[in-house]
Amino acid sequence: MLHDWEIWLDHNIAPIVGKWLKDDFDLRVKSAYNLQMQTLSDFQIYQKAKEAGRIIIVSRDSDIEEIINTNGAPPK
Repeated sequence: MLHDWEIWLDHNIAPIVGKWLKDDFDLRVKSAYNLQMQTLSDFQIYQKAKEAGRIIIVSRDSDIEEIINTNGAPPK
């Protein structure tokens, strides 16, 4: 079931983490750099994920909680 989802890693997560998740767990993972989103704000990334659907955002930013509380949770 998780293979139906795509994982997006925020710019603060090293792209090597994405490679590890792909190689060892066969997951669909893209970094902000692969997606050319490294210059976007967290809210812009959140909006794109919500529009795309079936996206899991992985971030170390503390403002993600505020974005979710204000705008509702993205798919995951």
